[in-house]
Amino acid sequence: CGQGALFEYVRKNAPAVDMRYIGIDVSKVMVRTANVRHGLVRGGQLRKLLKRYPVLADVKVVRGPKDKTRPKFVVQDFLDPDAGVAADYYVCSGCMTIGDAKLWDKVSKPFVVKMGRLSRRGMYFNMLSQRHMKSYPGFAFYDYDEICQWLATVFPDATIHARHDYLEFRDFSIFVEF
Repeated sequence: CGQGALFEYVRKNAPAVDMRYIGIDVSKVMVRTANVRHGLVRGGQLRKLLKRYPVLADVKVVRGPKDKTRPKFVVQDFLDPDAGVAADYYVCSGCMTIGDAKLWDKVSKPFVVKMGRLSRRGMYFNMLSQRHMKSYPGFAFYDYDEICQWLATVFPDATIHARHDYLEFRDFSIFVEF
């Protein structure tokens, strides 16, 4: 979930969408930031967080809804067997760009498979493209054609929508529709 920007974006650009949003992140700091940003932490708990993480004082607070569409942000490693819940959609924006593409078989591939297993209607993710650059320390680059072919074998009944025509081919986005 990072800092909760996707929830903010959807609320701003599609306010009529009735959604329940659960943001999952392995980073406690990201989840804390998302909770502060969306006004989900108050009083003594907020004072404790600000004392321990002074950088959170600079977080812009976005006032959100107070009804059932209020977001929930949780600290979990998505690859843990008990992490995640069945949902209409899963979105993974940016997390597979950090790291090392050599971890594709151990990390990213199981991550995508799990998103697909838990998604009822679809899933979206993006990756950095090898067409632009083969490597850069700390970032993972992938072969667009290989990923699309692999997805077609893993989710043979799904419709795969893929874009690799923007940002000078630096990255690509894939939406798998079930």
